[in-house]
Amino acid sequence: MLSNDNLQREIQKKIKERRERTQVKTDMIVIELAKIAFCDINVYVVL
Repeated sequence: MLSNDNLQREIQKKIKERRERTQVKTDMIVIELAKIAFCDINVYVVL
């Protein structure tokens, strides 16, 4: 199904439209997730 060229083009079109609408890029998401993954939990939790 995903080998259908028309479907792949439509998916890429929708991804581009969403990216332009939200101004969020994949790199931005990865950077934010890395901040969460490597933060010091002791800053937020006191045991």
